[in-house]
Amino acid sequence: IGDEANRIVRVIGVVSDFTERKRIEQELRESRLRMDSIVTSAMDAIISLDDSQRIVLANAAADRMFGYAPDELLGLPLNALLPVRFQQAHPAQVATFGQSGVTSRRMGGLRSLSGVRKNGEEFAIEVSISRIEAVGRRIFTAIMRDVTERDRILDELRESERRFSDMLATVGLASVMLDREGRILFCNDYLLDLTDRRREDVIGCNWFDLFVSQSGEHDAVASAARLAESSSAWLRENEILTRSGAVRQMRWHTVVLRSTDGEPAGWASIGEDITEQKRAELKIHRLNRVYAVLSEINALIVRAHDRDELFREACRIAVDLGQFDLAFIGIRNRVTQRIVPTASAGSDDGLMDSIGEALATDSRAAATLIARAVSGRVPVVSNGVADDPAVVLADRYALAGIRSMAALPLIVGDDAIGVFALYASDAGFFDDDEMRLLSELSGDIA
Repeated sequence: IGDEANRIVRVIGVVSDFTERKRIEQELRESRLRMDSIVTSAMDAIISLDDSQRIVLANAAADRMFGYAPDELLGLPLNALLPVRFQQAHPAQVATFGQSGVTSRRMGGLRSLSGVRKNGEEFAIEVSISRIEAVGRRIFTAIMRDVTERDRILDELRESERRFSDMLATVGLASVMLDREGRILFCNDYLLDLTDRRREDVIGCNWFDLFVSQSGEHDAVASAARLAESSSAWLRENEILTRSGAVRQMRWHTVVLRSTDGEPAGWASIGEDITEQKRAELKIHRLNRVYAVLSEINALIVRAHDRDELFREACRIAVDLGQFDLAFIGIRNRVTQRIVPTASAGSDDGLMDSIGEALATDSRAAATLIARAVSGRVPVVSNGVADDPAVVLADRYALAGIRSMAALPLIVGDDAIGVFALYASDAGFFDDDEMRLLSELSGDIA
């Protein structure tokens, strides 16, 4: 303020505190620096476009991805990064996006934004686009990722899975995959053919309820325990059922299927049908038993002092070494022509009494397999006594657990003087090879 002579006599000043403004400006500068640092160091390509779809920002990852020198992308139209076949339609797509402002995320494929490098090489990209309104301007920002390697790996994985599925489908072994609850996720044609089942009747069903026989509950518990223990692989044998109820013996190699986090998710098994192998092993085992009986009885014949000792010991050897459930020798009475049991061995729970009564009864004796073997002078066999109408004591045999029997005549000269009868708890016990050995045995005893 001046006086009449225009001299300054007073000064008035206004002081403004802009500390806060400076702090905010500093924070904004630091924020921009941090953002620039993030954009610059990001592994994914980041570009920004103005309303005319020209690039106004591109980070180093974008330069590397598209093969351009630093700052060379600035000012280029976005179409420069797209294959020619997409360039005409792309501006309209961006304009539509500009109106909706919806973030778009697409994967490499038919509808994706395939990229093109400066050298003309095309590659699959994954893109995320967003719209920003800033100072009256509309800016589009795109974050892009080169998924060429990922797509290659996925293609290789799909091809590997296809080859694996083809192998399981065509391999000459049964293959099946189960989830944790034992539901069937996959099975091949071999298993379906082996069990005479249809795929639509199998997929989704419980394996143990559908395929596994009487031991199924134990098998299910054992498999669940293996899964809980995270055992990686194991071998097992079990029986499975066909649609008709027939039993097939299987040997399985099983591995645990795991989820992406490593937790057990189910089983995958490759199985070999060993039914015929098991039958062959059983046959060899039975023949070895008959050979042992034949050898021991021949030795007995040499050392036995009388006929009663021979018959008694022959029955005992048949039960002990041959593992027959019951064995007896009967001699034909020359007067009555009836067969009279002379010696026997085996725990029969009164079965021998029932056999003796049947052989002593006029109305029943002639119909027995024992009498038929003697009268016909040929061995008579029943490998399923429970269902054989020719067997007189079928119910009594079933009660005693007898499923197969053979009556071998004891022939001296041209006369059948008695019978050597053998009983087994297995159905189908007496086959041709076994009967040849047993016929030889009965001839030696005779």
